Amino acid sequence: MQPLSTVRWLTITVATLIASLCSADSVPGALPAQAVTDQGGFKLSLQATPAPIPLNELFEILVSVDAANAADDSRNPVWLRASAEMPAHRHGMNTRVIVEQLEDGRFALKGLLFHMRGEWLITFDVAKGRVHEQAKIPVVL
Repeated sequence: MQPLSTVRWLTITVATLIASLCSADSVPGALPAQAVTDQGGFKLSLQATPAPIPLNELFEILVSVDAANAADDSRNPVWLRASAEMPAHRHGMNTRVIVEQLEDGRFALKGLLFHMRGEWLITFDVAKGRVHEQAKIPVVL
């Protein structure tokens, strides 16, 4: 058996590195299962339907908000708003997000549509009483 040439060894090494970087998390349209707001007060559990998020088709996101770490111990309800944009193109979606409040800190986001390939940024505005925080989730199609 002959030793590997330097070029062949580099080719195999680079291919292995690329394969390791291309994990399930980099699936086009993949939405993370969880996110935490910028100040750490709210933990969001996220589930897209359909998953992964399709190109140019309506989809929904079910959001469950855990406000246990929010700096508001009042009985105020949790409030949620969401929007999405393509920062590189400086535009948002062609549709408007409809937020349907469910029970137990859960929300159904409807009417979402990513009409172009590229990086989208979903912004979740979460509030409880006087506490207002954001979570920004990138999604690549």
